Amino acid sequence: MNLKKYYYQDYYQGQDIDLHYEAMKAGVNKGKFEQANFNLYEFALTKRRGDLCAAKLNLAQAANKSSATDTTTGLAWSTAQQWLPLELVTTYPGLLAGIGYKHETKSEGELKLGFFFDHTTGLPIVPGSSIKGALRSVFPQFEWIAGDPLRPKLDGNDDLCNAKAEFIADLLSPKDGPKLSYLDVHRLELAIFEGLDWEKTQLARQNRFSVPQDEAEAQEMLLEYLPMTQRDIFLDAYVSGSFYQEQYILGPDALTPHGDAPLQNPIPLPFLKILPGVKFQFQFLLSASGNVTAQQKQTAFQEILTTIGVGAKTNVGYGQLITVEEFARQYPTPLARPFSSRPALEDTPRPARDRRQQDRPQMRERQSPHPNRDQVPTQGTARPAQEAPPPPPPPPDRGALQQFEKDKEYKGKIYKLDSKKSTIRFIVTGNAEVLKFSDKTNFSRYKEGDLIRIIVTELEPNAQIKSFKILE
Repeated sequence: MNLKKYYYQDYYQGQDIDLHYEAMKAGVNKGKFEQANFNLYEFALTKRRGDLCAAKLNLAQAANKSSATDTTTGLAWSTAQQWLPLELVTTYPGLLAGIGYKHETKSEGELKLGFFFDHTTGLPIVPGSSIKGALRSVFPQFEWIAGDPLRPKLDGNDDLCNAKAEFIADLLSPKDGPKLSYLDVHRLELAIFEGLDWEKTQLARQNRFSVPQDEAEAQEMLLEYLPMTQRDIFLDAYVSGSFYQEQYILGPDALTPHGDAPLQNPIPLPFLKILPGVKFQFQFLLSASGNVTAQQKQTAFQEILTTIGVGAKTNVGYGQLITVEEFARQYPTPLARPFSSRPALEDTPRPARDRRQQDRPQMRERQSPHPNRDQVPTQGTARPAQEAPPPPPPPPDRGALQQFEKDKEYKGKIYKLDSKKSTIRFIVTGNAEVLKFSDKTNFSRYKEGDLIRIIVTELEPNAQIKSFKILE
């Protein structure tokens, strides 16, 4: 199963999306969505799916070849770049990516938020652009004087900016050498994230001092960039394994916004997430920048990712990562199933009750000489236990829609009235049908709970009622 295709296309197959909004909100499609959600949670990272992911990883690893040109593909790789992967594991509550994508029809039971999947493998990924943005958010990002990146404002910054500069300087300073200055941190930030070649830019500006005075402004803004074969490249992070015995990677979660009443009626919004205990392989093509080696950058990136996390909603705990060794130390045995079993759908046969429980009401009736024995206790005799109340009727808006026939009589119960649209929610054989009245006088005669009989006079192409006649 390709998760991307299933989540954004097959997920809605068999669902009646053209239903009236009230019918969708009441849960007509809920049972089908429960089954679709369960299919997502049951997805396991099999060997074949892992091989597909590994094939894409091998393409990036090819950039670490020592030869300048790959004779099989003709691609030229730079020996300055090194393919340096990191394998990290998600922790509780999990990881979110791509929740800004649309994935909602306002139906009860559906997963409300989008998700980001790889187009080729269908597996969840963390885009390289997101990883790059998360890493850069920890750098100080000094303000540029007059818009010139070679003239950073190093003094008079706020405490947060200075703290970030100190953090990066501690990460990347050599153990046996001097600590990086704020200017060194700024130069390193421009090299990693902008691809700016500081030395070449300064040299180019010195060679252009003979430019006429009226072009001095253009000369100051002259910038030189590193070639793409020497820049740091942030590749997508792929799922590389799972600590679950069945190799699960996806699971359910929910938000409960309360609106204006924080202590009343929360409305849960279910969504999909990466489970805790799923391995991700982060990949970088890195090269040295000044005295900072590619391996030092890799170590710094790992420290940043395990400190602030990656993905959406990191402020409330999602997207937190630890090393594989640390997770294995905390959980030495494979993790158990993290979610409930298959949903009990209406079309799923349910196990029969114990025969003794089924026969018990009849046995009590045969042993009761008085028709109201439960209400008339006998002196000196223990009062028999009352029978359990009958189970509540199933919700009216579940299952497939009723297929109606022309000139046939139907009877049912009014479930809901809409005075603005003059419509009645008519419940027949456990399904909802919307009846629209052209005459508001006739509509005002009814109230919720009334039983009515109708004859269908005209049908829609999908076998739903277009016009009808009420039988008195």
